[in-house]
Amino acid sequence: MPDLTPRGLLLRLGLALASLTASLGAAEVALRSGFLEERLGAGAGLVSQGARSECARPSPVRGWEGRPDACGRGALGIYDGGHALSRPEGTPRVLVLGDSVSADDTWARSLEAGLRSRLHPELQVWNAGVAGYDTCQEASALRELLPRVEPDLVLVQTCVNDLDGSLFLTPAPGAPGSVEVHLNGRTSTFPRWLFSSRLLAWGALSWAAHGSGSAPSPSGPGTGRRELVGRCFADLASAAREAGVPLGVLHFPVFVAPGTPDPGRRGMLESEVVLQQLTAEADLPSLALRPVLAQVQPIEVYAKQGDPIHMSYEAALLVGDLVAASLAGAPITQHLSQAPEAGR
Repeated sequence: MPDLTPRGLLLRLGLALASLTASLGAAEVALRSGFLEERLGAGAGLVSQGARSECARPSPVRGWEGRPDACGRGALGIYDGGHALSRPEGTPRVLVLGDSVSADDTWARSLEAGLRSRLHPELQVWNAGVAGYDTCQEASALRELLPRVEPDLVLVQTCVNDLDGSLFLTPAPGAPGSVEVHLNGRTSTFPRWLFSSRLLAWGALSWAAHGSGSAPSPSGPGTGRRELVGRCFADLASAAREAGVPLGVLHFPVFVAPGTPDPGRRGMLESEVVLQQLTAEADLPSLALRPVLAQVQPIEVYAKQGDPIHMSYEAALLVGDLVAASLAGAPITQHLSQAPEAGR
């Protein structure tokens, strides 16, 4: 017979709470170990997919960020190329922001080698690319990293997910303790502390994915997303301007061959054009890589097998050098030029 005395009820309540705590703890561990990464759903899974526990950690503003001193990243959670935070006077430093196109640190290392040979023999490239990032997350990262890295030039790598991705995270305007989640054309606001836990972040994104938050723009989610990304490009420009640092945008293309029977092909190519328009509206200098790469060889050969977004390793090395060659003569890099005595 159940013990219905106050002591018995308290004991039962304590056991229930302990069981619930253990279950929640197990769920958090499962999410952090990657066990549920493929079981979370298209929208709500992005935090887990973008923040694999061994290489990234939750961020209260950006959703996730590179884990310091892990997976080739340095103490700031970015690829620092092995360079110390302090540097010899006169050594130029370039900060790269981007998504998974940059997150393997391949083209950025090639860029560093190319700029060293063309501009300054000790130039440094620090790569803050994180898988799954969009323009808004990159803007938040830039404001955080500018005073710590103190770059002489910032390069922002774009790809179609900046416009077409299913998730955007931005600090909530006028609410320092909150984060806005833009998902499926809707906007929801959550406390930042939720994103310190993978489990709670998953719950927040699941809630946002199933219709909570303000309704999409009457013109459709595409229009609202374009406006949002435009604001984030403007924020990138503003952050760089306030710090007195030049900022340029590198538009990476999607690698799809003409005539590819892919229903999403046209949309991706249109997104490339929109991103270039938004960059121009923010008055940011930019380099569209599609014509640059097409001058060397057919652009589709740069893609990984069956992957229209990411480059093969060999292609990334070539792309990094081509970017360096394009930038070496551009006005935005002239202040990085090799000193007269350098290389002696």
